[in-house]
Parts: sequence; C-alpha cells; structure tokens
Amino acid sequence: MASAVAPSTPTPPSAHTAKSASASPAGTWRHPRFDDIVRRQNASAFTDSNVKKILWNAGTLIGSFAVGRFVPLIHPLLAEFTSYLYPYSLYIISLLRMLWFINIIIAFTPLIKPKDDLSDIPLTPSQRALLGLDPNAPSSLKPGSQKPQFLLFKLAPFW
Repeated sequence: MASAVAPSTPTPPSAHTAKSASASPAGTWRHPRFDDIVRRQNASAFTDSNVKKILWNAGTLIGSFAVGRFVPLIHPLLAEFTSYLYPYSLYIISLLRMLWFINIIIAFTPLIKPKDDLSDIPLTPSQRALLGLDPNAPSSLKPGSQKPQFLLFKLAPFW
C-alpha cells in the first residue's frame, strides 16, 4: 500500500537570504559609450607617447640617409650586393622613408586638430564635469530624452 504524503505548505523566505534595504548596490556603472569617450579624448591629447613616436621615426629617417652614405665605406661587399638590386632597393628604402615621415605627421595631428567637446554624446552636466569636459557645453541630451521613445504607426485602412 502506498503511503500518503501530506502536502507541504509554503514557507517564507529564510532570513539569511533576505538583504537589508540599507545595503548599497555592489559594482560599478559605466556609461554605454565610455570606451568611445575615452578613445576620442585620447585622440586629441598630445602626450609623451606622441613625442616618443616622433623621435623614433625621425631618428630612423635620418639614420636611413646616414646608412646609405656610410655602408659603401664600412662594408664594400654589402654595397656591391645592393648594387645588383639597384632599382628595387631604392624603392624599398623610399617606401620606408615615406612610412616614417607619415608616422611623424600622424604623431603631430593632436596639435593640429581642435579639442573634441563630445557634444554629440548624450551626457548630463555632472557627467561632463566628471570627465573633465565643460559642463555648460551644448549636449544632445534633452530633458526627458532618457525615457524610451516609441514610434507610433498609423494603420492604413485596407479598403
């Protein structure tokens, strides 16, 4: 014979799983476009990494001219070998020199470009102040624009 099991009654949640209302939420919040904001701020800043790029590229550019002048004096066999590859070695070194010169120009661009005010990113004045931006700058954030906006469609009559 099967024994009858009494139905269980619901129990209130245990005390150890309930959290107090005064506890602050754990974790941090990031703006959804934070990575874009940081990338754009770094693109308009002239830092020591730009100076290093300029110095390294200028040094190699100048060094390429010096090596071309002193290789025949130091190592005649290497000069003879490169003479067999004459037009192609000239093309390669010219391309490298152009690359180094373009890198120097790109490293100088933060000095030429105007500072990005990030006015196209919706930020509140307090968020702008935290990011080191002008809190009074015009923003695309309008009062009440944080609420979801729904599109309303008009249904055309079928007749």
